[in-house]
Formats: sequence, structure tokens, C-alpha cells
Amino acid sequence: MKSKRVIMVLALVTALALVACGASLQYMKAGIAAQQNKFDEAISIYRELLAANPNDVQALKGLGEVYLRMKKAPEAIAALEKAHSLAPGDREIVLDLGLAYELGGDYGKAIDTLKSYASLNPSGAVAERINKHLTVLLYKEASARAKEAVKQEKSLGAASADPNALAVTYFGDKGITDTIRPLQKALAAMVITDLSNVKSLRVLERVKMQKVLEEMKLGKTGVVDAKTAARGGRLLGAGKVVSGNMAGMKDDSMRLNSVLTNVTTSKDVGDQEAQGKVAEFFTLEKAIVFGIIDDLGIKLSGEQKAVVGKHATLSLPAILCYGEGLDAQDRGDWDLAITKYKCSADADPAGPGKAALGSAPTSAEAAASIDDVGRDVSSCEANEAKQIERESKGGGGGC
Repeated sequence: MKSKRVIMVLALVTALALVACGASLQYMKAGIAAQQNKFDEAISIYRELLAANPNDVQALKGLGEVYLRMKKAPEAIAALEKAHSLAPGDREIVLDLGLAYELGGDYGKAIDTLKSYASLNPSGAVAERINKHLTVLLYKEASARAKEAVKQEKSLGAASADPNALAVTYFGDKGITDTIRPLQKALAAMVITDLSNVKSLRVLERVKMQKVLEEMKLGKTGVVDAKTAARGGRLLGAGKVVSGNMAGMKDDSMRLNSVLTNVTTSKDVGDQEAQGKVAEFFTLEKAIVFGIIDDLGIKLSGEQKAVVGKHATLSLPAILCYGEGLDAQDRGDWDLAITKYKCSADADPAGPGKAALGSAPTSAEAAASIDDVGRDVSSCEANEAKQIERESKGGGGGC
């Protein structure tokens, strides 16, 4: 009796081994077919494997990759979403799923998914390449949302506004010199960064307002008053919006004004002014920020005040170059933006230019196709694998 059981077990093991071997051959055939661009053949093989086992992660992953290469977003997303649910830690699936969402025009999901991919290796060249692509996606998402919001503007009601959401426009030009004009966008970015440290607020990304203003045909005029700012805030679903102006009083002096507007009522609920020497710009910026917080009726603890009051930089050359970089990036001049961010980082290695530089794509990277991004990341992955062997010698990584 015992010998029969042994024979049955051996037969079962042999059968399973043959099945596994057969599946391995099928995966290999499908992979070769995909490499040779014989997509229909690859799909047929993966479908056969899935008919035998609907939860075959490898087959789902391969099927998703083939559909991604065929530029069939819905099919790729369906296969990759299921594969991801079965194997959430598989990095290749996460990457392909993010690119599939991008292919389908769902930039929000693409950004979230690729962020999770980058977080798996936050300090490496892979994450750097992904972060640069995320910058491009942020602009694409903001542009798509702005176009849709303007298109649907008449149907937007007060109920769509989030009372805790705050938008900030760049500060308008009221006679400032060319020398300090880059501070327009730098100031908005600094105000956004500072207000983002207030836990009760949800401050919208600068790029989202920039794209809305462009869609309103105001992105290049330098004229953003409280009325148009309120409209921009409404299109973004913000409950309140901060707008403002910069004015040059003398060659070495400036005045900053901010206006806080309730988007629902279009009424101003606060305004701030700070003036002084251009060299005191950073002090003026903090005065405006704390004034806006007062206008919002928010009381900060001592610890929160310290966080909001911390300066990202105290170098005027650094912040001027940073502002020029933001403007160049908004105009799609990606290479110039990198040059300006380098200028900012050179002036202050700990300032905002350094962080911006790390996520600033070149013009070639900004124009890269989904296939190009996938290849770039694969190249970075391969180089980082090699770099692990050289880390003890102090070598640096990179793509």
C-alpha cells in the first residue's frame, strides 16, 4: 500500500514538473515573440496561460507589457492592474502600470503610481529619472485639468470649492525693473512653500494656477487682479486665492502687496503690504506670509511659527536664478531652466535651486516617449546594479 502511495506522489510531482516546464517554455516563446514585434502571437500565448490560471502574474505582466508596446492603454491597464493587485511589490509592474496610465491620459494616476515606484529607490538614479518625468507629467496634468475646467466653467458651482484649499497666483508687475522681475514667480513659489507648512491648509501646486492663467489667456500678461485670481481659484476648486503685486519704488527698493479673496463670494477678505530695500526681500516675503495667515484667521503655535519662518535661502542671486528657472520651465524651455537652477544652486547649494535641479528634465527628457522613459529607467536599473559592486570604492551612480 505504501509503495502505491509513493508511486502516486512521484507521478504527481512529475506531472507538476512537466506543467511548470511547459509554462516556462510558453513564457519564453511569448517573450521572444514580443521582442520580434509579433504581438498577436505573444498575446495568444499569454491568453492560453491565463485560461489555465487567471491569476498567473507572469502572464498578466507580459500581456500588459505587450499591450503597452502596442499603445493599447485600456487593455494594458486592465492586465497590469490585476497583476499589481496580485504582486504589489513587483517594481516592473508598478512602472509599466504608471506608464499605461500616462498612455491613457490619466496623469493623476500616472503620477501617483510612478511616485510609488520612485519611493522604492528614493536616492538612486532610477528615482532621479522618474522624478524628472514626474515634473513633465505635472505640467501635462495641470494643462489638461485647466483646459477641462475652462470648458466646464459654466457648470462649476460654489459647492465645488474646497474651503480649506488655497491657490496662489504669481505676483503681478507694477513697474518693477528687469533685475528683480524673476522674483514674481519665485515669490509665489516661496509663499506656497511656506503656507504648505500650515497643517489646516491644502495649498495647490503653483503649476496648476499657472496653467489655469494661461488657459484664461493671462499667463504671459503679468496682469492678475483679485477678480481674475478669484476666477482662477474657482476653476481649480479652491475656496480662497492669494493674488498680489510687486512694485519698484526706487532702484534699490520694492513694495509687495497681497490680497486674499474668497472665491465663492469674490470678495476680498484681507490684504497685506510690505516694503523695503530689495536686499530685504526675504524679510518682506515672510511679512506677507504671516499676514496672509492672520487674514485666514489661523493661529499658529510657536513651533509652527518657527517652521513657517524658516528661510529656504537668504541669497538674492540664488532666488533670482530660481525665479528665472521657474519661468523658463513654464515656457517649456527645459534646458534654460536647468541652466538657471544650476545658477541658483551655485549661489546657495542648500537653496531651492538645488531641489529644483534634481527634478528638472532636459528638453530631450521632456519630449521622451513612454518607450523612451521605460528604456531610460531600465538603463538606470542596470547601471545601479553594476554600481552596487563599486560602492565600497566610493564610486557614484548614474544613468
